[in-house]
Amino acid sequence: HLIPLLLFVGIIILILVNQKNSQVVRQDIPKTFSKYGLDQMWGKEAKDMFPAITSPNYETNINKVNFLKDDGVVYTFEQNGIRYIYPAQILGYHHLVNDTIGGKPLLISLCLLTETGLVYSRQLDNQVLTFGILGTLYYGNLVMFDNQTNSYWIQLLGESFNGPLQGKKLKIVAPLTKTFWAKVKNLNNLKVLLPEKDLAFYDDFYNKYKTSPL
Repeated sequence: HLIPLLLFVGIIILILVNQKNSQVVRQDIPKTFSKYGLDQMWGKEAKDMFPAITSPNYETNINKVNFLKDDGVVYTFEQNGIRYIYPAQILGYHHLVNDTIGGKPLLISLCLLTETGLVYSRQLDNQVLTFGILGTLYYGNLVMFDNQTNSYWIQLLGESFNGPLQGKKLKIVAPLTKTFWAKVKNLNNLKVLLPEKDLAFYDDFYNKYKTSPL
Protein backbone atom coordinates (compact mmCIF):
# COMPACT_ATOMS: atom_id res chain seq x y z
CA HIS A 1 0.00 0.00 0.00
CA LEU A 2 3.06 2.28 0.17
CA ILE A 3 3.29 3.15 -3.53
CA PRO A 4 -0.35 4.31 -3.96
CA LEU A 5 0.03 6.45 -0.84
CA LEU A 6 3.28 7.99 -2.06
CA LEU A 7 1.74 8.57 -5.46
CA PHE A 8 -1.25 10.35 -3.92
CA VAL A 9 0.98 12.53 -1.72
CA GLY A 10 3.23 13.30 -4.68
CA ILE A 11 0.30 14.41 -6.84
CA ILE A 12 -1.03 16.67 -4.06
CA ILE A 13 2.41 18.28 -3.76
CA LEU A 14 2.58 18.81 -7.49
CA ILE A 15 -0.86 20.42 -7.58
CA LEU A 16 0.21 22.88 -4.90
CA VAL A 17 3.45 23.64 -6.74
CA ASN A 18 1.53 24.11 -9.97
CA GLN A 19 -0.76 26.65 -8.34
CA LYS A 20 2.32 28.63 -7.36
CA ASN A 21 4.09 28.45 -10.69
CA SER A 22 2.03 27.19 -13.58
CA GLN A 23 5.07 26.70 -15.82
CA VAL A 24 6.69 24.06 -13.62
CA VAL A 25 4.31 21.18 -14.32
CA ARG A 26 1.31 20.61 -16.54
CA GLN A 27 -2.12 21.19 -15.02
CA ASP A 28 -3.84 18.19 -16.62
CA ILE A 29 -2.66 15.72 -13.99
CA PRO A 30 -4.24 12.36 -14.86
CA LYS A 31 -6.56 10.40 -12.59
CA THR A 32 -4.49 7.32 -13.25
CA PHE A 33 -0.91 6.57 -14.23
CA SER A 34 -1.93 3.42 -16.09
CA LYS A 35 -1.10 5.07 -19.42
CA TYR A 36 2.06 7.03 -20.04
CA GLY A 37 3.27 9.25 -22.81
CA LEU A 38 6.35 11.28 -23.64
CA ASP A 39 4.13 14.37 -23.97
CA GLN A 40 3.60 14.17 -20.22
CA MET A 41 7.27 14.87 -19.51
CA TRP A 42 8.56 18.34 -18.65
CA GLY A 43 12.00 19.67 -19.48
CA LYS A 44 14.78 18.71 -21.84
CA GLU A 45 17.09 15.72 -21.65
CA ALA A 46 20.27 16.55 -19.71
CA LYS A 47 21.89 13.29 -18.68
CA ASP A 48 25.09 14.94 -17.44
CA MET A 49 23.41 17.45 -15.13
CA PHE A 50 23.11 15.17 -12.09
CA PRO A 51 25.50 12.22 -12.37
CA ALA A 52 24.36 9.06 -10.62
CA ILE A 53 26.81 7.31 -8.31
CA THR A 54 28.02 4.00 -9.71
CA SER A 55 30.89 3.17 -7.33
CA PRO A 56 29.77 4.37 -3.90
CA ASN A 57 32.22 4.73 -1.01
CA TYR A 58 31.09 4.35 2.58
CA GLU A 59 32.59 5.13 5.97
CA THR A 60 32.06 2.65 8.80
CA ASN A 61 34.05 4.53 11.45
CA ILE A 62 31.51 7.03 12.71
CA ASN A 63 34.24 9.05 14.45
CA LYS A 64 35.48 9.98 10.98
CA VAL A 65 32.07 11.23 9.83
CA ASN A 66 32.73 14.79 10.88
CA PHE A 67 30.92 16.45 7.99
CA LEU A 68 27.45 15.60 9.35
CA LYS A 69 25.87 17.75 12.05
CA ASP A 70 23.30 16.42 14.50
CA ASP A 71 20.50 18.28 12.72
CA GLY A 72 21.69 17.07 9.32
CA VAL A 73 19.00 15.29 7.28
CA VAL A 74 19.81 11.74 6.21
CA TYR A 75 18.00 8.96 4.37
CA THR A 76 18.44 5.43 5.61
CA PHE A 77 17.47 1.80 5.21
CA GLU A 78 18.65 -1.49 6.67
CA GLN A 79 19.91 -4.48 4.73
CA ASN A 80 21.54 -7.64 6.10
CA GLY A 81 21.88 -6.14 9.56
CA ILE A 82 23.68 -3.02 8.30
CA ARG A 83 22.10 0.41 8.29
CA TYR A 84 23.04 2.48 5.27
CA ILE A 85 23.07 6.25 5.70
CA TYR A 86 22.73 8.70 2.81
CA PRO A 87 23.26 12.39 3.68
CA ALA A 88 20.54 14.51 2.09
CA GLN A 89 22.92 16.95 0.45
CA ILE A 90 24.80 14.12 -1.28
CA LEU A 91 21.92 11.87 -2.30
CA GLY A 92 19.79 14.91 -3.12
CA TYR A 93 22.30 16.01 -5.73
CA HIS A 94 23.13 12.63 -7.26
CA HIS A 95 19.57 11.26 -6.87
CA LEU A 96 20.65 7.69 -7.63
CA VAL A 97 23.21 5.27 -6.20
CA ASN A 98 23.87 2.09 -8.15
CA ASP A 99 25.20 -0.36 -5.59
CA THR A 100 25.63 -4.05 -4.86
CA ILE A 101 24.79 -4.95 -1.28
CA GLY A 102 25.01 -8.49 0.02
CA GLY A 103 25.53 -9.68 -3.52
CA LYS A 104 22.30 -8.04 -4.66
CA PRO A 105 22.35 -5.22 -7.23
CA LEU A 106 20.36 -2.35 -5.73
CA LEU A 107 19.31 1.15 -6.77
CA ILE A 108 18.97 3.76 -4.03
CA SER A 109 16.78 6.52 -5.46
CA LEU A 110 15.53 9.89 -4.25
CA CYS A 111 13.35 12.53 -5.88
CA LEU A 112 13.58 15.72 -3.83
CA LEU A 113 10.59 17.37 -5.49
CA THR A 114 8.14 14.61 -4.55
CA GLU A 115 10.11 13.55 -1.44
CA THR A 116 10.07 9.90 -2.50
CA GLY A 117 13.00 7.72 -1.50
CA LEU A 118 12.93 4.08 -2.59
CA VAL A 119 15.39 1.22 -2.89
CA TYR A 120 14.85 -0.99 -5.93
CA SER A 121 16.45 -4.17 -7.19
CA ARG A 122 18.48 -3.54 -10.33
CA GLN A 123 17.97 -7.15 -11.34
CA LEU A 124 15.34 -7.41 -14.05
CA ASP A 125 14.72 -10.88 -15.44
CA ASN A 126 18.25 -12.07 -16.29
CA GLN A 127 19.76 -8.62 -16.66
CA VAL A 128 21.38 -6.22 -14.20
CA LEU A 129 20.64 -2.59 -15.02
CA THR A 130 22.50 0.58 -14.10
CA PHE A 131 20.56 3.81 -13.92
CA GLY A 132 21.10 7.50 -14.55
CA ILE A 133 19.02 10.67 -14.36
CA LEU A 134 17.44 11.75 -17.63
CA GLY A 135 17.12 15.39 -16.56
CA THR A 136 13.37 15.62 -17.15
CA LEU A 137 10.33 15.31 -14.90
CA TYR A 138 7.20 13.24 -15.26
CA TYR A 139 4.46 15.28 -13.57
CA GLY A 140 7.13 16.53 -11.18
CA ASN A 141 8.73 13.15 -10.47
CA LEU A 142 12.26 12.17 -11.42
CA VAL A 143 12.70 10.34 -14.73
CA MET A 144 15.45 7.72 -14.79
CA PHE A 145 17.01 5.87 -17.70
CA ASP A 146 18.92 2.61 -17.80
CA ASN A 147 22.28 2.46 -19.54
CA GLN A 148 21.60 -0.94 -21.08
CA THR A 149 18.51 -0.10 -23.17
CA ASN A 150 17.96 3.66 -22.64
CA SER A 151 14.42 2.95 -21.49
CA TYR A 152 12.78 5.67 -19.37
CA TRP A 153 11.58 4.94 -15.83
CA ILE A 154 9.38 6.79 -13.32
CA GLN A 155 11.23 6.93 -9.99
CA LEU A 156 8.06 6.94 -7.93
CA LEU A 157 6.74 3.73 -9.46
CA GLY A 158 9.89 1.99 -10.67
CA GLU A 159 8.10 1.42 -13.97
CA SER A 160 9.39 1.94 -17.49
CA PHE A 161 7.14 4.00 -19.77
CA ASN A 162 9.28 4.26 -22.88
CA GLY A 163 11.85 2.16 -24.68
CA PRO A 164 12.55 -1.58 -25.05
CA LEU A 165 11.62 -2.24 -21.41
CA GLN A 166 8.33 -0.31 -21.49
CA GLY A 167 5.84 -1.82 -19.04
CA LYS A 168 8.53 -3.53 -16.95
CA LYS A 169 8.66 -2.80 -13.21
CA LEU A 170 11.51 -2.88 -10.74
CA LYS A 171 11.04 -4.76 -7.47
CA ILE A 172 10.94 -2.56 -4.36
CA VAL A 173 13.41 -3.70 -1.71
CA ALA A 174 12.72 -1.04 0.93
CA PRO A 175 11.60 2.54 1.38
CA LEU A 176 14.12 5.13 2.51
CA THR A 177 13.45 6.65 5.92
CA LYS A 178 14.10 10.38 6.30
CA THR A 179 15.54 11.31 9.69
CA PHE A 180 18.29 13.30 11.42
CA TRP A 181 21.88 12.24 11.93
CA ALA A 182 21.54 12.60 15.71
CA LYS A 183 18.86 9.90 15.76
CA VAL A 184 20.94 7.25 14.00
CA LYS A 185 24.61 8.03 14.64
CA ASN A 186 24.74 5.93 17.81
CA LEU A 187 23.24 2.82 16.23
CA ASN A 188 25.40 -0.21 15.48
CA ASN A 189 26.69 -1.31 12.07
CA LEU A 190 26.41 1.96 10.17
CA LYS A 191 27.71 2.71 6.70
CA VAL A 192 27.66 6.36 5.68
CA LEU A 193 27.84 7.38 2.03
CA LEU A 194 30.87 9.60 1.46
CA PRO A 195 30.88 12.66 -0.82
CA GLU A 196 32.31 12.44 -4.33
CA LYS A 197 32.82 16.18 -4.60
CA ASP A 198 33.88 18.97 -2.28
CA LEU A 199 31.48 19.26 0.66
CA ALA A 200 30.94 22.95 0.00
CA PHE A 201 29.52 22.05 -3.41
CA TYR A 202 26.91 19.73 -1.89
CA ASP A 203 26.04 22.13 0.91
CA ASP A 204 25.55 24.97 -1.57
CA PHE A 205 23.28 22.82 -3.74
CA TYR A 206 21.17 21.62 -0.82
CA ASN A 207 20.85 25.06 0.77
CA LYS A 208 19.64 26.49 -2.53
CA TYR A 209 17.10 23.67 -2.77
CA LYS A 210 15.81 24.32 0.75
CA THR A 211 15.36 28.04 0.10
CA SER A 212 13.87 27.62 -3.37
CA PRO A 213 10.28 28.88 -3.71
CA LEU A 214 9.44 25.54 -5.38
